[in-house]
Amino acid sequence: MRWFDAGVRATGWRLRHRECARAQGFPDSYRFATLRDARRELGPDVQSIGSTRDVVKRQIGNAVPVKLARWLGTRVAAGLASSAAAA
Repeated sequence: MRWFDAGVRATGWRLRHRECARAQGFPDSYRFATLRDARRELGPDVQSIGSTRDVVKRQIGNAVPVKLARWLGTRVAAGLASSAAAA
């Protein structure tokens, strides 16, 4: 049994890809690359990627939410500006 199986049995529901994408800040109109797109880009012998579901999950999981990236970029820029002004 995997660690998340117990939760699925208890609730009978797990988040869908689109729900996870919304939590990451993707608009509903965003189109994720599919396994076919990955094979077209990387070649037909790309077997280790998995299914289209795995490809989409990986894209969502590796994404950095826009608001977080903006916040972090602002803080880094402010830090660099203050260290340049102090020098």
